[in-house]
Amino acid sequence: MKLCSKILAIAVVAAITVSLIGCAGPSATSYQNQAITMTATCSDCPIGIIFAPTNNLGQAVPQPASNAPPTTSPFAYPFTSTAIPPGAIMLVDNQGEGGTILLTATVNGQPATDMTWTVYPTPVSPAEPAPYPTGGSAPIGENTSPYGQFFVESLNTGTYGWNPAGSSFTPIGSVPYYTGTALEEANAMNIPQGDVLLYATAANPTDPGDPSDQLSYGLLVQIYNQSSSDGPPSAFLVPRTPTNPSGLTTSVATVTRNTTFQFYGGIIGVEPCYTPTACAALNQPYLYTDNTSIWEIGTSTTNGVVCSKLAGMTAAQCPEGWIDQVSGTPYNAIYTAPANVPSTQPVITVVSHANSSVSAYAYITVD
Repeated sequence: MKLCSKILAIAVVAAITVSLIGCAGPSATSYQNQAITMTATCSDCPIGIIFAPTNNLGQAVPQPASNAPPTTSPFAYPFTSTAIPPGAIMLVDNQGEGGTILLTATVNGQPATDMTWTVYPTPVSPAEPAPYPTGGSAPIGENTSPYGQFFVESLNTGTYGWNPAGSSFTPIGSVPYYTGTALEEANAMNIPQGDVLLYATAANPTDPGDPSDQLSYGLLVQIYNQSSSDGPPSAFLVPRTPTNPSGLTTSVATVTRNTTFQFYGGIIGVEPCYTPTACAALNQPYLYTDNTSIWEIGTSTTNGVVCSKLAGMTAAQCPEGWIDQVSGTPYNAIYTAPANVPSTQPVITVVSHANSSVSAYAYITVD
């Protein structure tokens, strides 16, 4: 697959509307360049501008000093502007009033004079995969999840949110889930499912004689659903049994006994705990987002149980086989077929830890 070779340029005119679309992406590490610094400002964010304490692997990431829990009740969120530290992940909801965030970039401490804003991965066609791919390959096809849009205010400022600057933009209607070429680009750039990468590039003002010398800054934005206290999350799984029409039990994969098969799936879109009380109930840090996946095996879509080969569970405990999430990866899980053909068709399910009613499933065959 060949990706585009140019980044979409933004004309130097104030208040230009552009879709968040880019072409050739930066490398996986280039958006840690800190010659460009970024500040976020919001006048209509109900809980302020918030940043995730961990990434989707549960690893701690930098946060602004102002990203602290309120200390009064009813809870007050006083800050509306903050400097964004390198490696931070900004949390943005996908609905409701408010939440339009102004990003201001400086280059070596000065306003940029030639700034390009873009987003990754690159939006592509809306066709869904048909038929679904096998477990030996990456998901194919594309998806319809919008990424949001950007409103360029000046050479070095722009707004991003569910409906930037009160304009007539299409809101962020769902949490992004990437497949096909978008997934290839996301994987190459370390963009998790559910996140977008806002990316700014500018000419290096200390090297005016070399227009190809550019500085860059990337900010991961994690989008979450806001319609209830737990998101609600969304589940994805490849290959999976379609839910339309309902009641399908057709096998989506055949696995030989005593062999393995890889599934790709997970959970995205859970709302963070944004009060000290809610976070304490979870025994988790302030603004923790529980996008944890639980992998189960059963004989129906509702009776799955955890069967882990890595945990030493036996064939007697797991007659339909075992499934384990691959260590260090958020979305890959390995199914190990049992030595004997199960008496009932196995069903693989990925379930949200935050909301057990949210899941995706796959009927399979062992032969």
